Amino acid sequence: MSVIQSLLHPGRPLRILAVIGAIGLFCLLFVLGAISAHRGWLPANTDKIAHFFYYAGIASLIWIADGSGGVRARWLAIGLTAMLGVADELVQHWTPERQASMFDWVADVLGATLATLTLERLRAFTDTSAGSSLERSEVRRGRR
Repeated sequence: MSVIQSLLHPGRPLRILAVIGAIGLFCLLFVLGAISAHRGWLPANTDKIAHFFYYAGIASLIWIADGSGGVRARWLAIGLTAMLGVADELVQHWTPERQASMFDWVADVLGATLATLTLERLRAFTDTSAGSSLERSEVRRGRR
């Protein structure tokens, strides 16, 4: 099974790793937030891009952790990521030198949505392609 297939149809060990990864990124979010407040490690005007990709990563891990690959996984990933984004913005609101922004949250949700929809479509595409390949091989063997 290819790496992509393993991600799109995760077994229990990969699902557990995805949960650990999502929790790790969640915790790292607040550490990075504290560091960036004092050091300004992101280039100017790139914070929305960082929000988009960071939350896309978290949502992808949640989607993989769910394992179903369907609508439930999508909404679980987007919903949890959106709530995490709200929590992040609330913490920023009360952190000196930080500023909460609705636009950051929008970037969070857009990243989560695009990531989960991409994974969902990729899973559907590979499942369809695999089914077509199986049908072609059965036709070649004279089974159909």
